[in-house]
Amino acid sequence: MRELKWIEAIERVLKEHSRPLHYTEIAEQILENGYRSSVGSTPATTVNAYISNDIRDFGDDSIFIKVAMGTFTLRERSNTSKEKFKKSEISYTSVINSYGMFWHRNQVFWNERPDLYGTQLETNSITNFKEQKGIYILNDGPNILYVGQAIEETIGEKLFGHTNDYLEGRWNRFSWFGIYEPDFEGTIFSVQESNREISIQDIVETMQVLLIETLEPKQNRDSRTLLSGLEFKQVEDPDLKRKRIQQILSEISTSY
Repeated sequence: MRELKWIEAIERVLKEHSRPLHYTEIAEQILENGYRSSVGSTPATTVNAYISNDIRDFGDDSIFIKVAMGTFTLRERSNTSKEKFKKSEISYTSVINSYGMFWHRNQVFWNERPDLYGTQLETNSITNFKEQKGIYILNDGPNILYVGQAIEETIGEKLFGHTNDYLEGRWNRFSWFGIYEPDFEGTIFSVQESNREISIQDIVETMQVLLIETLEPKQNRDSRTLLSGLEFKQVEDPDLKRKRIQQILSEISTSY
């Protein structure tokens, strides 16, 4: 069997299932069925990006439709999908709307309001998460060093604080889990507070899935509670070198 294009593979998986699927499930089915052999290091992120871009580019003419956070079906099934989805045994935490895992500290130019660039696909537009709020984790390699929250301040501002405190030289990566969702254009990041009420179940499920995602306990890998937010791969600050040179020159000039 020839290797399917991403869109073809996604469409086939959705046709084979009577209920809507989370993009992580779609990626798993593509791998299990051998629809693609070259999937890269983050197939779930790629699947989500292809579907999201198709919906963005074609609107009502897209073959896909979003029925819940991170969950999609074919448009031709949209009349019955939502009811079937409500009956699904799989749940998706809806508190975290976007996140980044194991980003590199040295790919950010650190200042009081650092730019945090990410993308869902290398060819997709870039989103700046400098206004994101939520939870962050400092990593020393694969090891978790510190867990913090960013509510009054942004995640970037809180991270910057750790470049100048007692943790300064102890972390080289970070992960973040944000409550705000970027739009599909990748250029506008909404920081408007949601009016949706968060239930106790939402909170507990989010706590559970965050622990599973970060600690990766072996007996939880088949958990039916999934992180529904959009995962973003890190993009190095394009002006990082220029900014560092300017910073060095400024420090030199002030020292005389």
